[in-house]
Amino acid sequence: MRKIMFLMIFVALVGCETAQKQDSGSNQKLSVIVDDLSNQTGEAEYNNVLSSVSPDFSSAIQKTGKFIIVERKRLGKVLEELEFNASGLVSPKSMKKIGEITGADAVLFIELNEVNYSDTDSDRVLYTSTNQEMKIRLSAKLVDTESAEIISNVSKSYECENSVKYIFSDLKINKKIEKSEILSKLISDSAEDFTREIARKTSTK
Repeated sequence: MRKIMFLMIFVALVGCETAQKQDSGSNQKLSVIVDDLSNQTGEAEYNNVLSSVSPDFSSAIQKTGKFIIVERKRLGKVLEELEFNASGLVSPKSMKKIGEITGADAVLFIELNEVNYSDTDSDRVLYTSTNQEMKIRLSAKLVDTESAEIISNVSKSYECENSVKYIFSDLKINKKIEKSEILSKLISDSAEDFTREIARKTSTK
């Protein structure tokens, strides 16, 4: 009888331990380096904007609870010297080097692919209005440092508008916003939604 009870307790403990290991495995987080946003629009005027908003994506990706952020500064100039293959993807040799230096599981590359901006004037009886509209497209690839394979990729568009009114073509009810300021705010505001989508599409190891 005692042997049977001992066996049952032992099986229960082993079952408990196995369940705990499975739970801990399912909650495993990827350690990730977030590269600075890359300007793929062909418009150099956006470079300064992207430099200023890049840190927002590191903060946002960490808030998803699915990743551990590895400090980019540990790489020095390694990211700037990455080798790309004919398909535009980072070479396995370069990715492996990043993994060896930092211990990171993956690197997140985020690009600004498109910026469409317009402002339209409309004359009214008592005022003139200008409507500013902007639409952008962001894309991202999460690349494994061991194999250089893409773990997940995301592409999403975001837009906003600002309406400016001038009473008697002189007195401003609200101000026209600089194009760079609109872009900065739009990218920054999209960071959390965009990184949640990355987290949603990423399967942890």
